[in-house]
Amino acid sequence: MSNAMSVALLVMLVAFSPTMAAEPETQPDAAQKKEMPFLGGFLRETRIVYPLTVGEWKAVGEHRYEQQEAGVSVRYAHGDDSDRWIDMYFYPVGTLSDEQVATLAGQERNALHRAWVQGPDAKEDDLSELHTLSLPPRVAGDKAERVAAYSVDLTYTHEGSRRNSAMVVLFDRLYMVKARFSVKDAALSRRKARKMLEAFTSELASKLMFTSSGGCWMPLPIEPLVADKPVPEGSLLSMQTNGQPTEYVYPDRVLARDPESTSAKTAMMLGMAMQHRMFPGCDGSDTLNPEVPKGMREIRIEYRASDESPTPAKPAHAARSGVG
Repeated sequence: MSNAMSVALLVMLVAFSPTMAAEPETQPDAAQKKEMPFLGGFLRETRIVYPLTVGEWKAVGEHRYEQQEAGVSVRYAHGDDSDRWIDMYFYPVGTLSDEQVATLAGQERNALHRAWVQGPDAKEDDLSELHTLSLPPRVAGDKAERVAAYSVDLTYTHEGSRRNSAMVVLFDRLYMVKARFSVKDAALSRRKARKMLEAFTSELASKLMFTSSGGCWMPLPIEPLVADKPVPEGSLLSMQTNGQPTEYVYPDRVLARDPESTSAKTAMMLGMAMQHRMFPGCDGSDTLNPEVPKGMREIRIEYRASDESPTPAKPAHAARSGVG
C-alpha cells in the first residue's frame, strides 16, 4: 500500500474517532472489556458541547441528575414566553443497533402513555404511534452518518387545561438524546407542536458534539517489526510502501517497520475497524478538551464505577419531565 493510500485510509477512518492520541499505559483485552462496568469503565468521561441558541430558543439552565445513568438536561426558553419551553435530555446508552434505538423510543412512548394518557377523559387517539424522523446525516470527516430518530405527539389534560405535547428521541455517539415540549391546545395544534419540535431537534442535533473516553477506546498495540526475524503467520492484512511490506495487522497487535509512522497508525485503525473495536464518539485522548466555539457551551461529565451490572441503565428522569 502506498503512502498516499495510507493517508487516504487514515482520513477515512478518523471519521470513527475524533483523534488518534497516545495509547493509555494499560489497555484491557476484549475479554476484560465484557466484564468492565459501563459507567466508570467503558465510559469514564464525556464532554457534550451544545448551542446556546437554536432559532428563537435560548438555553436557560442545566440540570445534572443524581443517578449518573440519567445524564443531564438543558432547558430552552422561547423568548419571554413563561409557559413554553423545550427540555433536552442527554444520557449514556453505549452502542445500539437501529432495532435497539427503535425499542428504546417505544419504551419512551409507553412511559408517556402511563404518565399522561390513562385518565378517564383520555381518548384512544390522544397518543400517536412513533413517527420515523429523517434528520440530515451528520458529517464526520468525509463520512456521512445517518442519525436514527423518532417522534411522537400527544394530547393530555393538566390542571384542567388541554395541552398538546411532542417528544423526539434520537441516538448519537453513545448517547440517547430526548426532546420534550408542550403547549396549550389553544396556542398551537398538536401536529404543529410536533413539527416545531422536530425542526428544533434537527437543527440542534446538527450542532451537538459528544466526545467520550474510557474502555471504549480499544487500540491495538503497535510493536516493531524486526527485519532479521520471520514474520509471524496469521495476519489479518498487510501493507506495503514502495513495494516493501511495512505493516502487518494481527487480531491482538500491529507489527510495523516504523511504529511511529502514519502508515502504522493507519494499520492500527484498520485493525480496530475490522474487529469492531471502534465506537463513534469515543476518543483515545487521556484528557478531553474539545474546542468550544462561540455561542456554544460545554458540559463535563465524569463517571464513577459501581458494583451494578455493566449493562446501561434506564434514565431516571420521569416521563412527566418537560411537560406541564
